[in-house]
Amino acid sequence: MQNISLLSPSNILIGEGRLRSRALILAAAGIASGWLPAPLSAQTDSVILSFNGMNRGEGGCAGQSDSNPRSRAGLLFLNNRLYGTTPSGGQDKEGTVFSLTIPQAGQTGTKKVLHSFGTAALDGASPCGHLIGGPKGVLYGTTKGGGTQNYGTVFSLSHSPQSGWTYTILYLFQGIPDGDGPYDGLTIDTAGNLYGATRSGGNNNCGTVFELSPPPPGQSQWTETVLYRFNGGTDGFYPNGDLLLDSSTGALFGTTIYGGLYNDGTVFSLTPSAGGAWTKGTPWNFNHADPVYSAASPNGGLLGSTAGLFGTTLTGGVNGCGVVFFLWQEIEGSSQYTLKILHQFTGVNEDGNGPLAGLYEDASRTFWGTTQGGGTAGLGTVFKLAPDLFHPEEWDYSVVYSFKGGTDDGALPYSPLIGDGTGALYGTTNIGGTANQGTVFKLTP
Repeated sequence: MQNISLLSPSNILIGEGRLRSRALILAAAGIASGWLPAPLSAQTDSVILSFNGMNRGEGGCAGQSDSNPRSRAGLLFLNNRLYGTTPSGGQDKEGTVFSLTIPQAGQTGTKKVLHSFGTAALDGASPCGHLIGGPKGVLYGTTKGGGTQNYGTVFSLSHSPQSGWTYTILYLFQGIPDGDGPYDGLTIDTAGNLYGATRSGGNNNCGTVFELSPPPPGQSQWTETVLYRFNGGTDGFYPNGDLLLDSSTGALFGTTIYGGLYNDGTVFSLTPSAGGAWTKGTPWNFNHADPVYSAASPNGGLLGSTAGLFGTTLTGGVNGCGVVFFLWQEIEGSSQYTLKILHQFTGVNEDGNGPLAGLYEDASRTFWGTTQGGGTAGLGTVFKLAPDLFHPEEWDYSVVYSFKGGTDDGALPYSPLIGDGTGALYGTTNIGGTANQGTVFKLTP
């Protein structure tokens, strides 16, 4: 294994679901001024919603491989509104789906509960993953519990001006055969098929990857297909984080928090074949004891495509505080990947500690993320990471915000960030706010 060389074709950035050559960007540096990273500047944090406990609540998303007790679900920005889930609270205290208007500066948003879980027969409970948007503005999500014998569900919410929001259960998991506990969000392809993972169920109760296909015209039943059942051990177990779909190849990528050659987690791939079978690969086995590539417990989703993947790990690296990594193919089409550590969190001074979520990439090709700890008050950070335009082998890292806690600020951000296209970023914290039950916050340059 080796680090990325200066002239490697894999010195690349991602955008619009594809990878772009850094060589082209460098050649056009004098022209493509829109790509240039913005000068580092302080970020202004404002709380636009404080959860009151009735709508967010505590607990709900703790599990066999998930030590943090609260939701790490991020937000969805759609039609100038934010949409999210809470793992508990609501009418039956089984969680909610909510929408939130984007307020003017200095104001709070208006929240509306679109669904309270636990009210319908076989309804889901404890949504722990984020929502995604589909055709015609339909929202899709998962619950890690509820349904048949508490194995979890996949659901949708559709809206019409006449009837408002309509909630539909699309699938009830059965446990060992097809999966148990979908903790994370879904991925959708152009045909409307949904892809996701369950934390357990399947072979040896180690988790599954599934596909959920929409019904044919005139029918209502969705069809679930198990694409892979994890075997544990060196195969990896407990898939963790949202799946990444490469639309150009049809391949899926994800992470397992445990297992692999060193039991420190893996990056896995699933590639479809013409006959309908899916082939599993393991592009990387994490190893916290590796003196060069120390990283372990990938706990968030991935960005990128088959040629190069970006992500975070919860532990490993300097002081065991986690890393941001880049995983790339040295030869196109090869199953061999090389890891480069882009940043090692230290937890020292203002630096972050322990990223639980994946990354967000904005239009300027800059990555943004959160850490659950570290920062000036030890309550978490928002960080920024971008390749150095004149030294492509280097990456510029900075902490742009440290959470302070208290009634005017949140603390312990477990979820990824989302942007609205104007440069503003949104996220959630798990404590802080007026009731100390967490917040939705907005960061502006």
